[in-house]
Amino acid sequence: MEWRKKISWARVYTLDDGSKWTIDSLVKELTKRFPTKFIQKPMIVQRLRKHTSLDKIFAEPMDTKPSTKKVPQEVEDELLKLVLRTL
Repeated sequence: MEWRKKISWARVYTLDDGSKWTIDSLVKELTKRFPTKFIQKPMIVQRLRKHTSLDKIFAEPMDTKPSTKKVPQEVEDELLKLVLRTL
């Protein structure tokens, strides 16, 4: 029995230099260029909707959210200050 693959449609974006990219191909390319960054499809979609310039699309992703994790020593210091205030 022969299995047929379903055709999956992908939107092709044309950039300023005339190159054509899909979202999946851009995710793979940016992952190769920046292996330490976590690159997701929504980020690529937003870049493609906003820009057509190669420099903007292939720019290094920024970490926009600051770390909210506190070091255990900082937590201890805050608790100690709170206890000392209440005494």
